Amino acid sequence: MLRGTSDLGAMCDQAYGIRKDRVLYANGDGPMEIDLVSLKDREQIGQLTTLRLAASKLAPSGNLFPTVSIIRETGNFKVVSKSETFQRDINHLVTLVQRDSRIPMKELVRQSGLSEYDVESRLKDLGWHRTKGGKGGASPWHQDGSSPCPFAKDEAKPEPEKTVAPVPSRPRRPGTKEAITMLSSLLEGTDPEGEYVEARDVYEEASRLGISDNVLEKARKALGVVIGTECGWSLPAPQTTVETTGQLASVG
Repeated sequence: MLRGTSDLGAMCDQAYGIRKDRVLYANGDGPMEIDLVSLKDREQIGQLTTLRLAASKLAPSGNLFPTVSIIRETGNFKVVSKSETFQRDINHLVTLVQRDSRIPMKELVRQSGLSEYDVESRLKDLGWHRTKGGKGGASPWHQDGSSPCPFAKDEAKPEPEKTVAPVPSRPRRPGTKEAITMLSSLLEGTDPEGEYVEARDVYEEASRLGISDNVLEKARKALGVVIGTECGWSLPAPQTTVETTGQLASVG
């Protein structure tokens, strides 16, 4: 490609690139067509960007050779329109999938010279498609028409609702209130000057009811439990309330 970076590139006003469609040519089994592309149009006199010219075409059935020369018949190239090229690409794709319904996408891209997106979209416009999954990774290329796709997976049946067993909540551990009630009942009738309840019995009862040592200690302090010399537990002595109805006379 001339970019005008040398004397030769700067001198020319028009520069064209010529490229043969090797995919279509298929080593002589297909027609020869070339793309004529304007690479430089300094004066913008040609107003030409790209043009496809056919030098040969496919021979009629029964011919000894696969192609016949257009130049030999007419003395010149034949201009190939974009619509003609587009339709020929579509026909070529349909021929490929009809000949081998399991042809891989990569092979379609290679033989058609189109991108994977163009191959899939053009076949889809004609009703050709394949579904992913199954043997070989995909179903054969096929047309469904008005019928449902035979390779479509059955709609997943709705799963029955799972019954989640309720998680049993942990039983609430006794708090200070329950510990006070327990101590008040257990130590009922005790007196610091008389009867005590052994500490062992207190802790055994607390353990049976699930009362922790920490909670038991809080309840003991709340009740003012008296610990005897032999570690016995007793409720405090009842307080005597003295009501005064008058004033004490001071002795002078």
